[in-house]
Amino acid sequence: MSGKERCAGNSRYARILAAVLAVAAALALCVFALTGCGSPASSSAASGSTSSASASASSSEASGPATYVVTDGAGREVEIPTRANLERMYATSPIGQMYLVTLAPELLAGSNSTYSEAELKYMPGDIGGLPSYGTWAMNGTLDNEALIKADIQVILDVSSAAISDGDISAADELQEQTGIPVLLFSGAVDETPDTYRAIGKVLDMEDRANELADYCDKAYKDVTEAVAKVPESERVTVYYAEGPDGLKTEPENSPHFTTFKVGGAKDVADCDVTKGQGLTEVSLENVIAWNPEVIIAWSQEYRGGSDDTIRTSSDWASIKAVQDGKVYTIPCLPFTWGDRPPSVTRYIGMQWMANLLYPDVYNVDMVKVTQDYYKLFFSADLSDQDAKDILFLS
Repeated sequence: MSGKERCAGNSRYARILAAVLAVAAALALCVFALTGCGSPASSSAASGSTSSASASASSSEASGPATYVVTDGAGREVEIPTRANLERMYATSPIGQMYLVTLAPELLAGSNSTYSEAELKYMPGDIGGLPSYGTWAMNGTLDNEALIKADIQVILDVSSAAISDGDISAADELQEQTGIPVLLFSGAVDETPDTYRAIGKVLDMEDRANELADYCDKAYKDVTEAVAKVPESERVTVYYAEGPDGLKTEPENSPHFTTFKVGGAKDVADCDVTKGQGLTEVSLENVIAWNPEVIIAWSQEYRGGSDDTIRTSSDWASIKAVQDGKVYTIPCLPFTWGDRPPSVTRYIGMQWMANLLYPDVYNVDMVKVTQDYYKLFFSADLSDQDAKDILFLS
């Protein structure tokens, strides 16, 4: 073998030896890492695990407690889920349900009322598909067992007038029987804005609640200031025709006449108020003797009322309102604007009434008022024709 070849061979041998030594060194380092350095590695892993747990705990703390104590409209302290944990509510009657429909429809886990397609057209969400667990309205009852099984988290009870001792007792009893927190608020017409704000506060929805409350405040102020300009001697006499024959009504001191009264109507019904649900029975002879200038009636088409009968029947023909063509159907989609339930739609009802009776002092475009109200309260975009249909102007 030549010197050159030996040199080349030696060079290759050197390279191979270097490679072997490098691999050996690497293996030695690995063994060292797995033995002598085992504790630091474990410490690092444990540290990572602790950091993860700490972050989870911080996240839990940041989300806050699952429940908290609130004060309802009756001054009762009630523990309810925080807004982040609240998903399912139920109202004891249509009055309270209307507050939830307009404020937080996503929280409704059941409906205490059934609605027609015509009514559902103007309501948010899938309220028509919700189950019912009963109602306290019209002397009805709640299905306490079903409420418990449905895992209702909070029950909302809104009175038809100022809160009474009876309302408080009923709310306490329902809460005790079901173990479900019950929030009680006043449904009196002059307290509606405050009730909106109070419900909004306990549900952590103050911005939305204030928006609705501010509307109610302004509507009430505008209507009452306008009506105050009309002397008592010039107030328009009104008969409120309820029921299928129009011969049930409300005297002036009935909570079911409040919307009309705020709107400046002078009630002709000289009769006693029927406690509870109202609907005082009178005779046609009574109405003829009272001879009202205006008659407000329920829709025959949507509420089984008497508006068409009163306009066309010879039995009613001698009454001034009929003779003058002043028999009006009270708007009722998706809820009546006057009463039944006496709730938040009264604030558009009083505007309608004031404009109907005293257009010179309360001069507003009711089509536009209707569109604005339905957009704000029901998230419904009404065409001009929609609004006219609701107003029975078609």
